[in-house]
Amino acid sequence: MQSDMNSVVGDDVVDNKVELARLEAVWGQIESGLEAEKTRIVDEISNYPHPIPACDAQFNALLEERAAVLAEIGQVKGIRKQGLPLHEQRQLLDDFEQSLRFLDGIIKGGALTWGAPGV
Repeated sequence: MQSDMNSVVGDDVVDNKVELARLEAVWGQIESGLEAEKTRIVDEISNYPHPIPACDAQFNALLEERAAVLAEIGQVKGIRKQGLPLHEQRQLLDDFEQSLRFLDGIIKGGALTWGAPGV
């Protein structure tokens, strides 16, 4: 009977490790997608015609987008460094799905694969 219990507990540990690995992959995809968006924005700013400072609404909007994507990248990097438990990572992914400004572009662009069950 003890052997059966060890097997069940062992399976749960393996399942958790697999799901944690999948979540880490999702966080990596989010971070990569945000980095790609940052590169796009920085390139657009670099190639933008010289504006009149503080008078060009489109240029100022690009600067705001750059600041926002950098903030989101910082959030993802901070979460990844924490090594949070499975249930906290699931909750954060749910929260991020609702709050990240650039996540829609990552998902629609096919960069994000939600491969884990329950994620």
